[in-house]
Amino acid sequence: MKAKAVLTHSLVFALGAAASYWAVASGSTEETLAIRSEREDTNKVSQTGVYPNVAAFPRKAGFSSEELDRLLGRQGQSELLSYFSEWVRVDAQAAFDAMMALDDRDQRNEVAMALYESWGELDPAAALQSLDRMKRGDLWNLSSVMLTRGWSLSDPVAASRFVDELPPGGLRVQHVSALLGNWAAADPKEALQWAGALPSLSEQREALSVVFGKWGSLDPDEAFAELSRFDDGPWKSENYASILRSWATADAQGAAEYLLDETALQRVDSQVLAAVATQFLEDDPAVAVAWIGSLPDARAQAATVINVMSELTRLAPESTRELLSEMPAAVSEGAWLQYTNVWAGEDLEAAAQWAGSLTDPALKSEAVKGVALRLSGESPESAARWVASQEFAGSERLLVQLLSEWGAHEPYKAYRMAAEKVPSQYLEAATYQIASSLTREDPGLAAEWLEVLPNDDTRSTLTNGVFEEWVRLAPEEARVYAESLEDPVSRRAAFEACFEHARRYDASSAFAWLEREGMLGINDQQLRNAYYGWEAKAPDRAREWAERNAQWLKLGID
Repeated sequence: MKAKAVLTHSLVFALGAAASYWAVASGSTEETLAIRSEREDTNKVSQTGVYPNVAAFPRKAGFSSEELDRLLGRQGQSELLSYFSEWVRVDAQAAFDAMMALDDRDQRNEVAMALYESWGELDPAAALQSLDRMKRGDLWNLSSVMLTRGWSLSDPVAASRFVDELPPGGLRVQHVSALLGNWAAADPKEALQWAGALPSLSEQREALSVVFGKWGSLDPDEAFAELSRFDDGPWKSENYASILRSWATADAQGAAEYLLDETALQRVDSQVLAAVATQFLEDDPAVAVAWIGSLPDARAQAATVINVMSELTRLAPESTRELLSEMPAAVSEGAWLQYTNVWAGEDLEAAAQWAGSLTDPALKSEAVKGVALRLSGESPESAARWVASQEFAGSERLLVQLLSEWGAHEPYKAYRMAAEKVPSQYLEAATYQIASSLTREDPGLAAEWLEVLPNDDTRSTLTNGVFEEWVRLAPEEARVYAESLEDPVSRRAAFEACFEHARRYDASSAFAWLEREGMLGINDQQLRNAYYGWEAKAPDRAREWAERNAQWLKLGID
C-alpha cells in the first residue's frame, strides 16, 4: 500500500541528463550476480509450481490487454500484477515487452510498478538499462522509483549510490522515500545516517520522517532515544509524531499507555491521538471511549473525539455522549455540534428528541443546530419548522439560514414563516437570504416573488440585486419583465439594473431603449455618468441623442 501511495502521485519532474546508470550500477555487479544466483531455485519453483505456464510464454511484443488476459487465464488486476512480478524473474525481456504493449494506460502503469519493484530487487542493472527504451514521462518516473524500492530490498547501499547520482528535484525526493522505506525496516541506524547526510534540507526532512516512521513501528523506545540526540525544533516534533503514529498502528495499547503521560501528550497533535483511538475503535469502541476519557487534558480529549466522531458516534452513541458531558463546556461546544449532527444521521428521531429536551442553554444551542443541519439536508422546511418550535440562544440566526435554503425552492412559504416566526430585527436578513438563494436558482421567479413583499427600501434594493443577476443571464427576458412592472419603486430599481448592464455592452442600444420607454425614472446621476462614458467613446452618437432628449434631463452639454 505504501509503495502504491508513493507512486500514484503524478511524477512529472524531468530528470534531465542523468549520470550514467551503468556507472552507478557497476559498483554492485558482483552482488547483482550473486542475487541472481540465489534466485535460481525460486525461479524454478515459479516455472513448475505457482505459475506453471510462465516458461512456455513466447518472447513476443504486441500483446493486447485482452490477449494477455487469455494467456494468463486470470481476470483480476491483483493476479495480473502478481504474474508480472514473477514473470520478470523468469524472462525479463518478454515481461517488459508485454508490459509496454498494454493498451490501457492506467493498467500499464500499475503493471510497471509491480514489474520494476521485482526487477529492481533481482537485477537492478538490467532494469536500469531497460529504462533507456522508454520515453521520459509518468511511466518512466514511476518505473524508476519502483526500481529503487525493489533494489533497496536486496542492496540498499548500492541503491543509495544510485539515488545520490540523481539530480535535485521532486522525483529524487520520491526515490529517497522509496529507498528508505525498506532500508529503515532492515537497518534503521544505517538508513538514518544516510538520510542525515543528504544535501537538501527538503530531502532530509522527508527522509527523516520515513526513517523514524518505520522505526517507530519496530522499536519505538530505540527510535525515541535516537531522536533525543537531535536539536529541538519543528523537525524533531514532526518525527516524534511520526514515531507515535507508526507505533499506534503496530501496537495501539503500548502507544496509548505512553500517551497517558502528560508530558508526552503535550508533544503530539490531535492527529496522533486520533490514530491511536482509531486502532481501538476497530476492536472495541468502549475501550476507545475509556482511553479518550482518561487523557489528562480536556482539550486533547475534545480534539480526539472530534477527529474520530463519525465512527465513535456510530458505534457507541451513548458512551460518546457521556464522555462529552464530563468535559468542560469551554472545550466541548464544537464536539457537541458534530456529535448531534452525526447521531442525527444515524437516528434522527432520537437525536431530535434528546436535543429538544435539553435545558442547558449553551448545550441546547449546539445540539439543536447539529440536528437541524442534518435535517435540512432532507427537508429545509421541516428543519425550519422544528427550529422555530425550539427556544434557545441563537435560534433566530439559525432560522434565517434554514429559511434561505427553503426559500430557494418555496419562497412564498418560506417568507410567510419568516414574517410570522422571525423577530422584526431579523426579518430583513431573512428576506435578503431568501432572495439571494432564489435568485441563484431562478431570477425570474425571484422577481415575481418580490412583488408580494411590502413596498419599502428593502424591496427596492432586492429588486435591483435580482435584476442584476437576471439581466446577466437573460438580458432581453429581464428587460421585458422590467417594462411590465407597475409599481414605480420596483420599476425604477429594475430599470436601473437593466440599463447599467446594457450600457456596458452597447451604450447606443441602451440609450435608445430608454428613449423609447420615456426614461422610466432612471436615476439622473446614473444617467449622467453613463452618458459621459458613452460620449468619451462615441461623441457624435452621444451628442445626437442628448440633443433629442435635452428636455428630459439637463446634462450640462456645452
